[in-house]
Amino acid sequence: FTWIGQKSLLGVPVVAFLFVILLLVCAFVLRYTPFGRGVYAIGDNKSAAKLCGINTFGVETLAYVIGGVLAAVTAIVYISRLNVGGPTVGNSMEMDAISITVIGGTSTSGGTGGVFGTLIGAGGSIWVLAACTAGGFAYAACAASEVLKRMRALRIDGEYAKKPVAGDPHGHQELHH
Repeated sequence: FTWIGQKSLLGVPVVAFLFVILLLVCAFVLRYTPFGRGVYAIGDNKSAAKLCGINTFGVETLAYVIGGVLAAVTAIVYISRLNVGGPTVGNSMEMDAISITVIGGTSTSGGTGGVFGTLIGAGGSIWVLAACTAGGFAYAACAASEVLKRMRALRIDGEYAKKPVAGDPHGHQELHH
C-alpha cells in the first residue's frame, strides 16, 4: 500500500505517474466526450442544457460519482504518503482545492475552466505559498501589525466623539461605546 505514495519507478515517484494519467484522462473526457460537453453545458446554464436534450440528472450524478472516486484516490495517495490515517487527516484541504481551481480560471458559477488551467492554478498557488514562507509572509505580518498599531493609535473602533481625548498630544478622538 505504501508504494503508491513512497516509491519511485524509473526515478519518478509513482504518484507523478498516477497524476499525469488522471490529468490526461480527465482532460480527454471533458474535452472530447458528450459527458464532458454536458458538464460544461450544465455548468453554464442547467435549464438550457436540459432544453437541449442533455440528461442533466445523469450527467450531474456521474460527475458527483467521479468526484467521489477521485477524492478516494486522493485519500489513498495521501494516507500512503503519510503512512497513517485518521479523522482529521486532510482537514481544510477543500479551501486549497477551491482556490487552486479558481486561480486556474474555473468560474465558481460554472461553464468555464479546464484541467490544464487548474494545473496552472496549482503551480501558481505553490509559487505564492513559497513566496509567503520565504519572507513574503513575514512582510505581510509586519504590515498587518503596523496597520493594527495605527488603528489602535487612532482608536478606530466605532464612532468618533466630539472632543479629543484628554492628554492626547495628537488630538485623537475618544470613542463612545
